[in-house]
Amino acid sequence: MPVWVITTIMIWFPPLCPQDNSLYFPTALFFWGVTMIRTIFRALIFNVYTSMLPEQSQTLKNREKVASLRSAFSIIASIFAMLLPLIIHSLLSDPSNVKWWEPSGKIMLLYIPLVGIIFTVFGLITVIIIFISVDESFHNRNSNLNYQKTKITDAFKRMTIPAKDKNFAKLMLAGFFIGVCGKIVALLVFPFQMYLMQFQSSEFFIYILISIFGKFVWFFIWKRILKRNHIVKSYSICILLAVIASFMDIFFLLNGLQFGIKLILYIITWSTVLGSMYAYPLFSIPIMASLVQETAGNDKSSNVDEAMAKISGSYYGLELFVRTLGPSFAS
Repeated sequence: MPVWVITTIMIWFPPLCPQDNSLYFPTALFFWGVTMIRTIFRALIFNVYTSMLPEQSQTLKNREKVASLRSAFSIIASIFAMLLPLIIHSLLSDPSNVKWWEPSGKIMLLYIPLVGIIFTVFGLITVIIIFISVDESFHNRNSNLNYQKTKITDAFKRMTIPAKDKNFAKLMLAGFFIGVCGKIVALLVFPFQMYLMQFQSSEFFIYILISIFGKFVWFFIWKRILKRNHIVKSYSICILLAVIASFMDIFFLLNGLQFGIKLILYIITWSTVLGSMYAYPLFSIPIMASLVQETAGNDKSSNVDEAMAKISGSYYGLELFVRTLGPSFAS
């Protein structure tokens, strides 16, 4: 956890590039190195807790409730994560020129790291609360359960179990491309609004409105669809709709589009893509837990609970690794 906290703060203080060389290699190396270390240690922290789900929640209905809560909090977190930077960005006198030596760039260098540090502190507090609240003392009281420390080599060998699962491979592939989509969307938010939509000052908050209403409206739509259809079918519809909305952005290439038409197109396409993207946990969490439980049920050498405890970390670890490859590939 200390490494995750330190790297999350360090990433806001890279070596500044010379004014005559925007493609400064040491800055890129710093960003890649810190991002890689931060991602690894973040995975080591959070994968422990996510892999508990198959044991803690063993019915599809309860897993869907857990997934709904996680999706809702992810949406709220994403809104706050973009709101403060957009507030700062809307205050800039020249939002299209934010190099570090320019007046707007100096404002960004002052306030954006401050926002990042504040969120890091909140993240640290929540992780500590989770660590304190999780009670695993029942392992010490149950003499029938024999848990042994797992070697790193054995952990990698266990990853071959989920790797051979065809249904799990499909879920990983979907997670990979959703990771690519999420990173590209994050990278395009500011340049899309500045250079294509040509927003100024308060117009930047249009994205926040799209983010809030788009994500939550689609969140409730997908929940209703889930109640009426099989989860895999609902997930397929969600992905298909996001793909269609993404291809609709081709219309922005047409010359002479009026601002009103571009704004309507922007609202429809971005709200649909964001709503579908943030609905991913609604589907992936129950499906993943069900796959782990199904595989554990096929293990005749031990009971289901022991089998799930052995393989859940492999499933969630491999899925998290593949999913984080998406944003790395997109970058």
